[in-house]
Amino acid sequence: MLADEPKLHWCWIDMRPRQRRRVAVVFTYAFLLIVPIAMSDYSSHPGWAIAGLIAGMETFVWLSVMRRNGIVKRFEPKSSMRIKGMGDVVFVEGLDQWAQYFYGAPNFDAASPAQQDELLSRFKPGKRLFPAKRAVSDTPWLDERELKERDSAERWTARQVMVVLYACAGIYTSWAINQRPVHPLEVATVFVMCGVALQTLPRARVLWTESDPRDMPGELALIEQADI
Repeated sequence: MLADEPKLHWCWIDMRPRQRRRVAVVFTYAFLLIVPIAMSDYSSHPGWAIAGLIAGMETFVWLSVMRRNGIVKRFEPKSSMRIKGMGDVVFVEGLDQWAQYFYGAPNFDAASPAQQDELLSRFKPGKRLFPAKRAVSDTPWLDERELKERDSAERWTARQVMVVLYACAGIYTSWAINQRPVHPLEVATVFVMCGVALQTLPRARVLWTESDPRDMPGELALIEQADI
């Protein structure tokens, strides 16, 4: 999770205590299970029903404690290149990008006269490789321990979703044997729920298992707060 205390809040609630995070996870999934039950009548407008189900669940996930770029660090890999001996690097091309990289200016014209003179003295045409920078506002990347935790959470999620799909296959097969009709949108709802589970369960597992950052030993806490 994030190490910055102000960012460890959701709906103005301090989410550092693990028990609060577990309550939030249970509440989120309780709501996500209620939504398809409440919209189980597909008789009138099935297309709008399934579209509303997807929109409603995705909106709630976006607002929930398990949202992307929330209190759990981003799971996506770094977008920059890594070159041996240089670390993470980015391509910089043209005066505008040089001004953005070195001074944070929107373009060359927005830089100060002194900065423009410095850029012109250093500028070389063509694409150049420079060490990647991370803005202070960016969500921190995962360290080695968190990468292992992410991979473990994603494997665990895949196993749970696989079990659900196998169970649904068995249920639908038994219904077919007993000549019970299966509405196509019932199957579509199962796939929507599995998609939401794949999206949220890895973060939910991190929220459920991670201890309170205040309980970390002093040295580990300093590492967590370091700029990655």
